[in-house]
Amino acid sequence: MQKDNKPNAIISIQSKHLRKLTDEKKFWDFSFLNFQQILQELTALQGKSERIKNFPYQKQYGIIGYHFVHIFMWLLPMAIIPAFAQMGLGIS
Repeated sequence: MQKDNKPNAIISIQSKHLRKLTDEKKFWDFSFLNFQQILQELTALQGKSERIKNFPYQKQYGIIGYHFVHIFMWLLPMAIIPAFAQMGLGIS
């Protein structure tokens, strides 16, 4: 818990455990290499997602999404009223 980058610390611990299991002959060496490759890919993907998360987006991108959500929120009920009207005709 004292590490700055906790996901990388967890992946490092997993790698050490894999090495220990391989040294104890509980894993085949080829399996160890596959697991290490998976951990390497996981580390790369985690780094990419951190870069995306920390990228400063301009205010316009947030405003566009905000307005689209509000337009959708107002248009959706109007779009489903005819469908509910047809269902109401079938009930009575």
